[in-house]
Amino acid sequence: MPDQGVHLATDRATGAAPGPGLAAISGLIRSRWPLAGWTDPAGVRYGAYLTAAGAGAPRLYYLAPGSEGPTLRTLRITSRAPDGPHVVDLPTGEYTAIARPHSPAQLYRGTRRLDDLGNPQDLDLTVNFTVPATDVAEVTVRAARRHHLWPRLRILRLDQGSATVGADTTYLAEVEIWRVDEADRWTPVFQLALVYAFVRFQWRVYRIEYDRHGERRRVPVDHPQPSRSTFTHRFDHAGDYEVECEVRLSYEDASPQPVTEHRTDRVQPLEQKMALELAALERATAAPGAEPVWFTSAQALLDAARDRLRQAERAPVRNEALIRELRDAVAGLEKRLLGTAGAGPFPVRALFTDRRTAQSRPISLFAGPAAEQEGPGHTWLLIDLTYPAFYRTYRGTGPSPEAALRAAFEDARTSFRGNYPPGRILARIEWPGMDRLHLKPFDFATVTDSWQRTAWEWLSAVATGLAVAGAAAALAFPPTSVVVGAIVLAGAVAGGVLSAVSLAERVHHDAFEWDRETAVDLVSLATAFASVGGAVARGAATGMTRSIASGAPLTVETAGRLHGLLKFQHAVLYVDLGTHLSDSLLLSYDTYVQLRDVDAAMAEGTLAQLQQQFGPVEGRRRFEAERFTRILGVLARAALNGLMTVVSMRGTTKAIAAGAARTAAGRIPGLHRRPSVRLAVAPGPALPAFPDTEFAQDRTGFRRRQIDGVVARLGLAGNPAGTAAAGDLSPQTAWRINTAYDALSEEQRALVLATLRPGGADLRPLRTFLGDGGSLRELAAFLETQPVRLRGHITTFGTLQSRAADFRRLAAAVPELTAFRWDPQNLNDHFDRHVLGRANYPDEAWKWAQRLGIAETYGLDRARYLAMTASAAPADAALRAEITAKFRSVYGEYVHAVLVRSAVYGRSGRGAELIGSDGELLWAASPDGLISTGYFPDNPARWPDPVGNLQGKLEAALAEGQSVVLLFRGSP
Repeated sequence: MPDQGVHLATDRATGAAPGPGLAAISGLIRSRWPLAGWTDPAGVRYGAYLTAAGAGAPRLYYLAPGSEGPTLRTLRITSRAPDGPHVVDLPTGEYTAIARPHSPAQLYRGTRRLDDLGNPQDLDLTVNFTVPATDVAEVTVRAARRHHLWPRLRILRLDQGSATVGADTTYLAEVEIWRVDEADRWTPVFQLALVYAFVRFQWRVYRIEYDRHGERRRVPVDHPQPSRSTFTHRFDHAGDYEVECEVRLSYEDASPQPVTEHRTDRVQPLEQKMALELAALERATAAPGAEPVWFTSAQALLDAARDRLRQAERAPVRNEALIRELRDAVAGLEKRLLGTAGAGPFPVRALFTDRRTAQSRPISLFAGPAAEQEGPGHTWLLIDLTYPAFYRTYRGTGPSPEAALRAAFEDARTSFRGNYPPGRILARIEWPGMDRLHLKPFDFATVTDSWQRTAWEWLSAVATGLAVAGAAAALAFPPTSVVVGAIVLAGAVAGGVLSAVSLAERVHHDAFEWDRETAVDLVSLATAFASVGGAVARGAATGMTRSIASGAPLTVETAGRLHGLLKFQHAVLYVDLGTHLSDSLLLSYDTYVQLRDVDAAMAEGTLAQLQQQFGPVEGRRRFEAERFTRILGVLARAALNGLMTVVSMRGTTKAIAAGAARTAAGRIPGLHRRPSVRLAVAPGPALPAFPDTEFAQDRTGFRRRQIDGVVARLGLAGNPAGTAAAGDLSPQTAWRINTAYDALSEEQRALVLATLRPGGADLRPLRTFLGDGGSLRELAAFLETQPVRLRGHITTFGTLQSRAADFRRLAAAVPELTAFRWDPQNLNDHFDRHVLGRANYPDEAWKWAQRLGIAETYGLDRARYLAMTASAAPADAALRAEITAKFRSVYGEYVHAVLVRSAVYGRSGRGAELIGSDGELLWAASPDGLISTGYFPDNPARWPDPVGNLQGKLEAALAEGQSVVLLFRGSP
């Protein structure tokens, strides 16, 4: 606060003691303000500035409410002089003095603001007072007031200490609106009145500079847009600055004139501020009888921690939470101070200053050479013991002890999980006998922020945001939806990365413990691995099923890979469910520990302290309110974390149930389209109409352009025969070829060109095909669906046409399963052979009993089931008949599902057949309702010559991923 020449202070000499004329003064005040001395809602006092009878100088007398009625109190307005303070005389008139703590008092005469008054006693007072007429009359001309509302302003700086370069300095514009009546009486408007909503603020910051002649000038630094009553500025350079605030009140009957207030602050560099504060703390520590700021040795720190623990354990009312905290702190100190350093460790006098607030506090650092040196050179330890929950040990290696110690500070700065917010540390490296360690005293300063810390904070924010977004999305979308799955996966990956970094950091800085934090990190890592593995497996399986559903052949290898992916995905889901259960257990335990700590902290001792401080009733009320607030905070955090865990578990359990249902149904999801529809090639779009108008304008040029386009597109430029054949094309034919070719993709053009050998013989079928309205895009799409081996045998355009036609004919002849009806006797025969074991394959029969649910329904094990199928006893025969009646349709639905997902057709003596396989058996369904069955080589059956019959051809085709056309034509 600037040193004001005129001061406002209480009059300790006179006070409120009665004296000659004081009753008359009270009467004068009440004549001007009838309610003076009673409680005013705005807290305004009323008085008069005059010289009482028998007093040698004027005083500011005012009436204040008291327990026995209004009490007359006094203030002095004095100016400093060499011979002592002199009382200030004021002209006759109406005045207002406004004093607020930590700032000068303001003196107004009506609407005009006079010089500020010093406020050395930090008074918090507002007094309206009058100066009565003196012998010298003052001529005053009064006119009707045009405005009755006037704003009054002062600027306060909210942060303590001096302003600092790089720190956020916040200012507050404290506005009071006063109303004046026609009798020139001023009263403040209530702070919650509507008129305060119409106050507008404009802030400006100037740097004070002086030219060579010593003339003061203001250089604009910051001129923000109109803002609120608070203003935050970050000074970039040291020096003197002036902060200005302009206030306008836009309201009916309010003065339109802006009110401007200024404040001057000196801004000093952060380094200078820290050096001064460190020196001040050192002087305070060295003073006799002063409490030490830093411990003089590691042993002194250990002894003090152990003493606090003994005192807590011997206290009449034990605080269990405090005792546990002190025990953990002592254990952490012993772990880091005993036996870790080859000498010392020695205390380091250090200070940390927050860059944003410029607030400083001493920190507890120790340094010493490591007991075990790492490689050549010197290794030193920097031990941070400021916060018990974040004890850390940092290591540094260098060619000299000083370089190693500086490297240890750098290791602390670049750690991902730092102990301090962005700021600066100033350390004084000095202790007795340090020369024996080849060290000299030096000061060391370092910043606390780094890109590692920034990356950690951003990733933490992203992980938290994704967790909240996942919980919110799960309320709006199904937990198994793509949106929720993507958010949960991203959140799990971010959380896993954070946990991995946290574990590595704690191991590196000697802070690893098998505690709750480690358990949480391990669970988070398991969740991340399970989520990524499940997403990869799910994506691969989904891609394969979509490919099969769109017409890709279902081969033995494809079925095996798909089965393995689905099993892996199912296992990953169970792992994910286990991690969620572990997370819920950890959450429950953590909530229990926090509630236990709250209960221990808010014990009877705390209640007794509050009741002693605030009284029995108010103390108990504060105790119950604080206890309720703490418990509510713990439960709120537990509820949010529990909600996210429940959402994740719900999605996982639904995915597990869906997978189980899929396995029980024996089918792959998404393959519901009919086989012929899946394999049919969509017809290409028709060519546009020939451009007759363009052709008529330039027949010769149009024909030449089209023929040149055919030669270029089909690659005939290097072949005389092909060029000649293209030259014989009509303009219409050449235009069709160019237009059809341009409609293809790059891949399709390459496939079609492989079937068009240069020469006239191969252009004739292309010309005929397009002339008959054929679609080149349709043929190219057919080629894209065929395996590479098949494409290698289509070397002419005629072959391509015939293969595509065969494909369409065969697809049209295959039976549609929507209309297929399995012959009942044929179905019974299949059931007897495969399920009831008449084919003499016991392993297959037992597998069917498990797959269809027979074993579970009747409580049969393998031995009992196989004995029943081979038994001639009437009871077993009746049981077989019951099983057939109950489970025959289930077997038929399973075979039907396998056939539906098949993409392979064949032809036998019964006509075109739809052939499907589940990797162990294959079924061939014909239009007459009969199904034949075959085995693959890994089953117990003897496999015939693989190319000697239909089953052999099918096995060979499926194993190589061949299409129906290759199977139908046979291998060359």
